[in-house]
Amino acid sequence: MSLMYHRNVRPIDIYAARLLLEGMGATISFVILSLIYILIGLIDPPEDVLLVIGGWLLLAWFGSALAIAVGAASERYEMVEKIWHPAAYLIFPLSGAAYLVDALPQDVQPYAMLIPMVNGVEMLRDGYFGGQIRAHYDVLYLVIFNLALTLVAMSQMMITSRDITPE
Repeated sequence: MSLMYHRNVRPIDIYAARLLLEGMGATISFVILSLIYILIGLIDPPEDVLLVIGGWLLLAWFGSALAIAVGAASERYEMVEKIWHPAAYLIFPLSGAAYLVDALPQDVQPYAMLIPMVNGVEMLRDGYFGGQIRAHYDVLYLVIFNLALTLVAMSQMMITSRDITPE
């Protein structure tokens, strides 16, 4: 809040700085750990690096838009902050990071694909493992969802920015 005393600093600047820092940290960690494991022979290199990068960027976009939307909404509504903490614990098991969509029963797979993160994780997984697994993802769905979420996030941020004043 102390940064808000500066006339040129807006709430979106603070969110952008935090998202950039988190994104760079996660990316550097992913790259360094992947390189170490590849160099010592524990894992093979990705089959399609561009698909891995695309999946990673789409997941980062989703996470950033979600963070801005939740952050802006929690500033306006106390209930969002209270609901978000338990909801955040559900995100990991639903994200697709711990399971393959192809391993799910056929009738459950379409419902799993409605979760945007599952598409990004499957895309990343396909780029990494390629022909070793059967990945399910819809890039267009994820891009459209990310665009809509970004629009919601930015509109929430604009509304919230008007109400924030330094004390």
